[in-house]
Amino acid sequence: MQNTTVTPQEQDASPPAEIHDRLAAYLRKLALLKERGALRDVMEREMLLEFIRINKNRINEFPLLQVQQNGVINTLGYRSNAHPAHEFVKRCTATFLHLLTQYGKAGQGRDAALADSLRAQIVNNEAVLIKCAQGAVYSAALIHDNFEEALISFFGEGAIEIMDEATERLEMNDRYWKELLDGFIARRVDESHERMIREERYSLRKEQNTLVVQFPFDSMLDQIKGDGRKIEKTRVQKAFEEIGENPQGVLARKLVFEALASEQDVFGDRMTREQRLHTAAIVCMDVVAEQFLEIIKERAAAGNDGVSPEETARLEFVREQVTAMAVGCVLIHDIVRDDFTAGIGTLGITDPRPYRETVQNFEAESLYRTIHALLEGRFLSILKERLADEGGKVVLKTARARRVPAPGIERLTAAGLTRIRRAKLFDPDKERPGAFIFTSRNAKELYGLMRMLQIERELEQTLIQAWEQAEPKVDILAVINVEALAKTTTNLKGRLAEILGRLGIAPVGG
Repeated sequence: MQNTTVTPQEQDASPPAEIHDRLAAYLRKLALLKERGALRDVMEREMLLEFIRINKNRINEFPLLQVQQNGVINTLGYRSNAHPAHEFVKRCTATFLHLLTQYGKAGQGRDAALADSLRAQIVNNEAVLIKCAQGAVYSAALIHDNFEEALISFFGEGAIEIMDEATERLEMNDRYWKELLDGFIARRVDESHERMIREERYSLRKEQNTLVVQFPFDSMLDQIKGDGRKIEKTRVQKAFEEIGENPQGVLARKLVFEALASEQDVFGDRMTREQRLHTAAIVCMDVVAEQFLEIIKERAAAGNDGVSPEETARLEFVREQVTAMAVGCVLIHDIVRDDFTAGIGTLGITDPRPYRETVQNFEAESLYRTIHALLEGRFLSILKERLADEGGKVVLKTARARRVPAPGIERLTAAGLTRIRRAKLFDPDKERPGAFIFTSRNAKELYGLMRMLQIERELEQTLIQAWEQAEPKVDILAVINVEALAKTTTNLKGRLAEILGRLGIAPVGG
């Protein structure tokens, strides 16, 4: 970490007495740790925790609940130790300890000038550590608020009470996600699967040498989905969205993005372009991004010859705060994603890794799609468990299609979709009156079909938008290879009844 010559008054408007009280509190904690003979790593971690507790009122949206505070503090303090970016936190904390130690000695030696210089450096160091905590707090708040929004969109407003109850008891770690995923995914899928069997919401058909059992995923969703009501965005969500809605925010995000791209020694190679862009937007929620933008503009106007050493030091100091905020954001994001992935284990899903990609940056839309995918994954895991002993004689498949609901079809009609073209592009959805299913299996087929039909430009754009926004129509298929089964038994009828019984469709051996 660099020691700059920026005065504390430029970065901290606190009264001198308040600064004095903070430093005195730090020194008391440091003395206590030294009396206990704490190891260096322990001392750094404990001082970081104490620092955040002392400065919590200087951190926007710092959580009120102690358990949430602990979650942020513990992630920054020790849970992210293995992450490359944690080295930045460790380095800043070590500098903080060193400056405090020197400040204490200067005070005892009555060296007022040295004490004043060290106090200024400590205040600057505080600013960097506070930005690190600020990034962590904003990141954690966005993840929580976006997940809550996705749950409400999927399950209705009753989801709020369940999530709030878990949030009041648990840190946002793997236990937290296991409890939420068990309650919202596992239990609901299990109950709806039993009801689907009980009400015979499935179909059987013969296809060549196979017997196919089809479970319509729509049937399950109909049982568990809420009213899809939208709720008002939280302050944090609004602040995040506003970054992309005004020219200054967009420009600041671009500059922060470029600055983070050059910090590979801090972040390593773990950050994707999308995550860097997301992180830059979170940094822009803080005033430090505005300061960064203004300094860059001033330097551009002055040219290289007009930049003083003090202005260069100021830029480096503000840039370090930008990096610090990004570090806090990335540490929370990556640790929470690890915890979320671990929580998927409660659903019986064999390989949870693909869901890490579905989550993306914990945007509400990404989380909504993830919930849908996890419901499907849990349903498949139930069938896999029941058919575990059947080997290759029964294969589970997923049939997917893209469905456009009635309002979407109306928009397409208004854009020029005729009945003849609709018959080529879509099939009616028998389970959803008014909705239609794309006949194309992928985007390449859709583009080829549009060219063949000589679709006009406006309608083409509307069709592409409908394709991208289409809701998934999913059917789960259990395909029984009757021919292979017949080679392993003299009682084919009994074996088929046994397999169907495992699926809950008929009594075992019936």
